[in-house]
Amino acid sequence: MKYTDPRHGSSVSAKLNLHYVEWGETNKPKVILIHGVRDHCRTWDRIARSLSENFHVIAPDLRGHGDSDPAPGHNYRYTDYLFDIFNLVITLGLEKFSLVGHSMGGAIANLFAGIFREYVDSVVAIEGIGIWKNPNTPEKISERIKFWAKTVNELDGKKKRKYTTIDEAAERMASENPGIPPDLVRHLSEYGCKKNIDGTFSWKYHQGVRNFSLVGLSEVEIKEIWAEIRCPILLLNADNGLPFRCGQNGTLRHFRGAQLETIAGAGHLAHHEQVDQTLKHLEKFLISKVLNQETLSQRLHLR
Repeated sequence: MKYTDPRHGSSVSAKLNLHYVEWGETNKPKVILIHGVRDHCRTWDRIARSLSENFHVIAPDLRGHGDSDPAPGHNYRYTDYLFDIFNLVITLGLEKFSLVGHSMGGAIANLFAGIFREYVDSVVAIEGIGIWKNPNTPEKISERIKFWAKTVNELDGKKKRKYTTIDEAAERMASENPGIPPDLVRHLSEYGCKKNIDGTFSWKYHQGVRNFSLVGLSEVEIKEIWAEIRCPILLLNADNGLPFRCGQNGTLRHFRGAQLETIAGAGHLAHHEQVDQTLKHLEKFLISKVLNQETLSQRLHLR
């Protein structure tokens, strides 16, 4: 499968250079796509290419991911990612846009929509992380911080896995994610790996992004922010997805008027395993909630 090459850009947040890519004409309604943990912006290529027919699509590499800088001190909390998205919005001079996020990116999209709601036209969380607790993380905050610090040092001392070729890395990804089509596995591996000095390849993401001991917000605070969302919401979950997604386990009641839809025949990586089905949901929602409203607004203005 051939993918359309996007345009590249960068923004600065907390002195970090953060990479992003974009597709589509800049005068069209904006959509920001936010990837999940250990992923990268090119994960969205096929979806972004399709959406760019009607939207100006922007996909950032989160800090510590893809071609963005890693964060000193392992600052990879929800609040850090939210700050970076906010700075991207300021850098690009965006006034209104829609947000689409997968997994951790879905959690960030929902939080952004509740905090900076004046910017957001609509939000879609694909298998968005809801209320989740690492069973190994202590409940008491003092013990949790100690656990986080210990994990930081452990991850810093951990050597990254190396692969002789990109194809070898792709084989590893395929073995862990059998539901992803082979051509997409190769594409994700190509853009998700970097070449080491010794000629081998390793995944681009920084080890620190795997430390979820401190997300920067409590369960109560997360639910309060969800309740602040005022734009249209689509929670798009797979029928074989994770057990702790937004909209599941009683969390749907915290999202005002949210649509909860299911992607059939897919696991957590639903946007890869069932790309066409995911696109159908996205395009139907975004066109109805954004393009149709914009057309109506223009007609009323002409009157």
